Amino acid sequence: MSRSVFAGSLLLVLAACGGDDGGCPECVDDAGGIDGGTLDSGVDLGARSDAGSDQDGGASDAGVPTDAFVATDAFVEPDAFVATDAFVEPDAFMEPDGGMGWTACAGGTGDHTVVTGVQPGLPRVLWTGSDYAIGHFRKPTAGLPARESYVGRVDAMGTVTSVPTMVTPDDGELSIWVRLARSATGFGVIYLDDRGATRQAYFARLDDTGALVAGSELHLSDAADTIYVHAIAYNPIDREYGVSWVNADSEIHFARISEAGVLLPAPGSTSVVDDGDYGYTGTPLIWADDHYAIVSTPFGVTEIAANGMVTRSGDIEAGTVLNRPAIAWSGTEYGVVWRQPSDQSIRFTRVDATGRVSGSERTLHPGPWAGEPDIVWADTNEWGVVWNVGSASDPYDIHFARLAPDGTTRANSAVVSGPVTDWWPQLTWCGQYAIVYQHGQTGVDEVGELHLFFP
Repeated sequence: MSRSVFAGSLLLVLAACGGDDGGCPECVDDAGGIDGGTLDSGVDLGARSDAGSDQDGGASDAGVPTDAFVATDAFVEPDAFVATDAFVEPDAFMEPDGGMGWTACAGGTGDHTVVTGVQPGLPRVLWTGSDYAIGHFRKPTAGLPARESYVGRVDAMGTVTSVPTMVTPDDGELSIWVRLARSATGFGVIYLDDRGATRQAYFARLDDTGALVAGSELHLSDAADTIYVHAIAYNPIDREYGVSWVNADSEIHFARISEAGVLLPAPGSTSVVDDGDYGYTGTPLIWADDHYAIVSTPFGVTEIAANGMVTRSGDIEAGTVLNRPAIAWSGTEYGVVWRQPSDQSIRFTRVDATGRVSGSERTLHPGPWAGEPDIVWADTNEWGVVWNVGSASDPYDIHFARLAPDGTTRANSAVVSGPVTDWWPQLTWCGQYAIVYQHGQTGVDEVGELHLFFP
C-alpha cells in the first residue's frame, strides 16, 4: 500500500521516533507534544517513527500527540519505516574472498557504558578489524533543539578508546539515525537531515580514525521527496558502498558509491522496489558474498548484483506484512526476523533461491510488546538474534537467541533485565557476539547512556 494516500497526515501527526510501544524517550522535546517520555502500554506506532516530524520543533510538528494516531498496526504499513542501517555484514570482514582478512574480536565480557550524553539513541555497532565503531545520535548539549550523529570507538574488551565525534553538519538542523559501514580505508556513513524543505538522505566518508573527511558529503535523494529510512552495506570485492533509502511513496531506492566517495552511475532508475518498505532498526540491507540483498515489507527479498542491476524481485509473499524486518546471509540462504503486527511477537524464517523455506518459520518470542529485532550469521554455524520486550508497566529488557542453521533454538533468554528501560538493541558478530543498546529512559535534556554487552 502506498503511503501517498495518507502522507499528509503522517507528516502532520507522527512525531519523532517510536519504539514498538509507541513511546519515545529520545523525542520528548518534540514540539508535537510527545507523551513526556512515558512509554505507551503496548500501543504500536505502526507508521514511520520520524515521518517528517522534526524533533527540532519545525513546521512538520503539528502539536498532535503521537498516541492520537496510533490505534492499530493495520492502519499503516508497519513501521518498517525507519531506518537502519545495514552495517557491513560481519562476514564481509572475515571471508578470505572479501579481501578484508582482519583479526576477529575476542575476550569481551560483561556490560559496559560506552556513551554518556544528552538524550542518546539508536546505537549501531560494527567490528573494524581491531576495535568496535559505535554510531548514535544525540543532542550536542542540553538546551539545543536538534540532534546530530556521532561515531566513537571501543576496544575488544568494551573500553572506550575514542570519544564519539560529530559526523554530521552542526547546523541546528536534525541529522539522525547514522548508519555506518567499514571499508578497507575508513567508513561510509548514511543519515537523514532536515536542512532543506523536506527530510533527505546523505552519505559521507570517515577516515580510518573515524574523523569526517571534509567535503565528502553526498546528497543522495531527490529533493522533491521526503525520506523516512535509509541503509548501507559495503562490497569488499569491488570496494564500493551500497546505499538505500525509502521515500513517502514506498519506493525503495539503491545506489552505489565508490570507496573514494564518488556516486556511481545506476543501470537505470535507482528505484529497485516500487511498493515496499523496511525498518529503522535492525539490518535491512546486507552484502551477501557477491550481491546485495534488501528485505522489505510486504515480505520480499530483493537481490542486487554488484553492478547495481536487480537480479531478483522482492516478492516472497505479497500479502504478508513484516514489522521492522532484518536480514542476514549464511552463505547459502537468508535468515529473516521481524515483529509480527498481529500479536507483537518475534518471528524467524529462512529464505533460499526458491523463496521462503517451507516449515522454517519459528516464533522466538510470543509477544506482546516485543520488537526491534536484529539478526546476524555467526561462523560458528548459527544465527544470532536480538530484540527488546517491554511496556509502560514492564520496562523493556533485551532478549538474545542463538539458532541452529535450520532455526532450531539453541538458547533464548533475557540477557539484560532491570528496573529501567533497555531497548533499541543492535547485534554484531566478529568472533563473538556484541550487543549495543540504549540504557535508561531519557527525557528532555536528560543525560543518558548507551551500553555494549557481550552475551
